[in-house]
Amino acid sequence: MNPINWKDPPFDDGLRIIKTEDQLNIPGLRMFGKHSVTKAIPALYPHYHENAFEITYLCKGTMTFITDNQTHHLSGGDIYISFPDEVHSTGAVPISLNEMYWFQLDIGSENFLFVGNEWKKRLIDDLRKVNPRLINTNTGEMQRLMKEFFRLTYNQDEDERFHAASILIYFLNQLIAYSQKQEKYISKDIQAAVDYILENIYETISLDSLANISGLSLSRFKQKFCQQLGFTPREYINFHKVETSKALLENGKNVTDTAIELGFSTSNYFSSVFKRFTTLSPTDYLKLKNKLL
Repeated sequence: MNPINWKDPPFDDGLRIIKTEDQLNIPGLRMFGKHSVTKAIPALYPHYHENAFEITYLCKGTMTFITDNQTHHLSGGDIYISFPDEVHSTGAVPISLNEMYWFQLDIGSENFLFVGNEWKKRLIDDLRKVNPRLINTNTGEMQRLMKEFFRLTYNQDEDERFHAASILIYFLNQLIAYSQKQEKYISKDIQAAVDYILENIYETISLDSLANISGLSLSRFKQKFCQQLGFTPREYINFHKVETSKALLENGKNVTDTAIELGFSTSNYFSSVFKRFTTLSPTDYLKLKNKLL
């Protein structure tokens, strides 16, 4: 399939909300969207955005982007940037449970974000220098900025558009600053829980045991885990169990035995979790996998 020049139309069903330039009335902002994915949806096929940056901020969950044959795996707090006219997709990976904001910047627009030509040139030049494409952020600041921008633009209040543009400019400057930080910080207590999960993925893992390993109360552990990884602890466990199950299924183990080996209470529950993260049942996943081989 040849890449398409993707243009988002206005949309609002409560879970997926897209405002376009005519609604936003902020020069240079082609669109702004918010998406809450409660179950996995099909992958995005190869596309590009003519003369526009696209920036995606993932609040929680996971997402995968592919650009120039490089795969970028996002988790909560991560930002992905695609450059103008650059082809990108999610490959064959469905969009799994997540919450995200994304927007497109039209670099050919006059009066770009209400700044003068000199500041426009400087901002766009700095965005073009962003490397890597996947930027790790570790505080709630960027999410707060996106939420505030969404609040200001959702009701299309003409008087708020200058305030909204100033928030977006600050967000972009913070993105540029974060792009120079290569490592995503995970505190030692949460890392201990992550290590335990990955080393014991075949076991039934309780959140109480993970909180004890981290030396935190259960409520504080869940809050801190989600802040740093963008997953709830249970979502993180189930995501990695599903990823592990794929290899077992591909090697010939049946669904029931796979569910038991990975500590799921029933094969039906395992199949339900598998479908939430992949859009497919384990059986349909194998059929598709075999068809692609």
